[in-house]
Amino acid sequence: MSLTGTSSSDKLICAISGHGQGERLMRRAREAGARGGTLLPGRGTAAGGLLGLLCLGDQEKDILIILGSAEQIREVARVWRATRSESRTAVGISFSLDLEAVLRPQRGFAVDARPLTPAAASMPETPMSEQQATSYDLICLIVNAGFADDAMAAARKAGAPGGTILKARGTASGEDAQFFGLTLFPEKEVLLMLVPGDKAEAVRQAVKEADCLKNPGMGIAFSASVDDFFSLGKI
Repeated sequence: MSLTGTSSSDKLICAISGHGQGERLMRRAREAGARGGTLLPGRGTAAGGLLGLLCLGDQEKDILIILGSAEQIREVARVWRATRSESRTAVGISFSLDLEAVLRPQRGFAVDARPLTPAAASMPETPMSEQQATSYDLICLIVNAGFADDAMAAARKAGAPGGTILKARGTASGEDAQFFGLTLFPEKEVLLMLVPGDKAEAVRQAVKEADCLKNPGMGIAFSASVDDFFSLGKI
């Protein structure tokens, strides 16, 4: 898989903030050299704790995603990180990923515990020592509409502090559904969770074993290690 104009050495940075902050963060990112980004609406699910204090509870969110060279993303992160020192109020979080980690996730699994693809099934297991050394993992689930909150409830019991839900639509054809033996619905939900590395495996297992997601075709998921994680100040 390849993306025009990008390479595996490029990086992705994502900001999850309160509604209305995304455009302001994008302006700061352009000043830092970013060429553009994608702004998506979402809904927070955090219940108290750190993410609740960061205003990432059950309310509208802006999710801003920017691709760029490693140097560009470092500069964007530097500018965004400065917002925290400029403001007494934390309004969100930011993290970055190697583009290679996005295109080739460390772990892929079907939520109903069936292999996603032969490639995903053959991905090597990450040694526990490496997993514990990772500060945070991004776990992404794509499930049928109406089940993201159930998946979040299962993940929270395993130690996930919270997540962000985005509305989406599936594009699989009837032939794809018949080939994979899945009942696919066009309306989807995407659940993004930032999980401490030492709890990531427990969260993955909890999601796979959740009663509400055991039936075939309920969804797929992947995870990747996060490079940088910091809170955002109000702009």
